[in-house]
Amino acid sequence: MATINKKFYIDKLEEIDVCGHTFFSFEGGAFQLPYDVNPAAGEHTYSTCEGCKKQRQNIIDEIKRVNVFPLCCEEHKTLPSFADFNIENYKELEGSIADKIIYTAQFVINNIDNDDWFEDFQNYFEYVIESFGSFPNGYGSPYQINNFYGFLPDMIDGKRDLLSSPKISKEEINKRIDSILEHIHNAFIPAGQKRPKEDNKDFNLLLSTYSRWYKTFPFNLSYFQPLQKKYSKTIPIVNGEVRYNKYTGLSAASLHSKESLTQFLVELTKAIITNVNALKLYEKGMLNDTQKIQLELVLRNRELELTALNSGKEIDSKGYIKILKSWFTSEKKFIKEITPLLKEDESLKEKITPELSIKQIALKLVYEGAVVNRNNCGEIIKEYGHSSGEKLFQEFTYFSSSQNRKGNPTNPTPKTFQNKIELFESVIGLLSDANKQRALDELSILKINRDNLFG
Repeated sequence: MATINKKFYIDKLEEIDVCGHTFFSFEGGAFQLPYDVNPAAGEHTYSTCEGCKKQRQNIIDEIKRVNVFPLCCEEHKTLPSFADFNIENYKELEGSIADKIIYTAQFVINNIDNDDWFEDFQNYFEYVIESFGSFPNGYGSPYQINNFYGFLPDMIDGKRDLLSSPKISKEEINKRIDSILEHIHNAFIPAGQKRPKEDNKDFNLLLSTYSRWYKTFPFNLSYFQPLQKKYSKTIPIVNGEVRYNKYTGLSAASLHSKESLTQFLVELTKAIITNVNALKLYEKGMLNDTQKIQLELVLRNRELELTALNSGKEIDSKGYIKILKSWFTSEKKFIKEITPLLKEDESLKEKITPELSIKQIALKLVYEGAVVNRNNCGEIIKEYGHSSGEKLFQEFTYFSSSQNRKGNPTNPTPKTFQNKIELFESVIGLLSDANKQRALDELSILKINRDNLFG
């Protein structure tokens, strides 16, 4: 691939603030010399086709006959005043122009029945169009681009009767040629005209649309503050996947339209408030200081109301503002209802004084045949007024061994034996008759061990 040197000329530079970050947007044009292209691989090749060779020569002859560049149009007439323009760079390019026309038609012949025929044509067509180079704004369209658009459609249309395929019908071939010709027609910009600006895909408009959503969404609510940094740096103006063009070697992606970006922001709003809210915090045990949250909700809701008043003309923001208003209403209602219940729950917790130690609880559960593991130990220990499920799990694991229950205490002394015996005696009184006997038997063994050691 040829080395491409492109020089940009900026007509207008604008500084834009988006989510606290500064962006620079510019309008202008670029100067780039034309370059040759390569034919795509395929069965049909003009070098062995007499008809294509004849067409190529006819194109060359016709371009030479009418070529008066740069005196061909009012804009090109100004090129001699452009410092980077050198007429020598545009001489004897008729063969290169003809090749681009022939190669593009040849591409259609070779690829019309492929599965990815249209995307592949778009990529090759883009590669060829880029090869014509460009002039800055005010100096006209690329050299000989009009002849390319003039010759190419007729050449492709003229191949209809010659094309056939074992993979697709003749009717399908004609439909695909019609689609290709429409694509070429839509890409053509007559001399003296500029490409119409897609207002709904204007880069600045997309930035301002996202910025308006970012300023509207209540990121200063404590729920959402951890997300603020992420969404200040992630600006979703690209719609769909990045497309790689194997002919240019470049990747590109389509921008959102204003409408598609707005819909994306509506869905994003729904996703955030569905996954981050007071209910989710409560389920995770993270809903604390509900009075503070109530105040935050009231303040942020008022901010949203004022924002809605000021953006009355901004149709794009009405969708997510409506969703946020509804969310604030239900969120405030939920917090109001749950606050007294949480206070009551806290009062009950404060009143609960653990009656049993964790050792007693663990030993009791062992004799009762309970199952205690890391998944349920937290819930079990709460029922007894404690908080350390892990401690319960460790003690339960220890006492699950009969050797640990009946064996001598660590560093046996009369005192440590007495402590262990008292632990067993305190637990036996809590057990049902069905569970007592094993505990009594093991207590007897423990006492015998003590007497054997200390008399």
